[in-house]
Amino acid sequence: MRPSGDTTSMTRVNSEYFTNLELEVIELIKTNGNKMLQSKIATTIDASKASISRTLTSLENKGVVVRMGKGVTNEIILTETNFK
Repeated sequence: MRPSGDTTSMTRVNSEYFTNLELEVIELIKTNGNKMLQSKIATTIDASKASISRTLTSLENKGVVVRMGKGVTNEIILTETNFK
């Protein structure tokens, strides 16, 4: 918890809580306006579609992202304000 007088943004992430792939996905979504299509994430990051899907499920379970169905893919939205 931050002291009440601290107005700096919390941009640091506990890297022990996230895998390298999760951190890479978070950073990619951040640089794309905090939302991105799952299919675009899969083509941008050098990892299999299955691996991206598992990573997004993990991030979703941690409350960092939500998936919104959009046609044949999902729109991934960064929800955790500490990452925005």
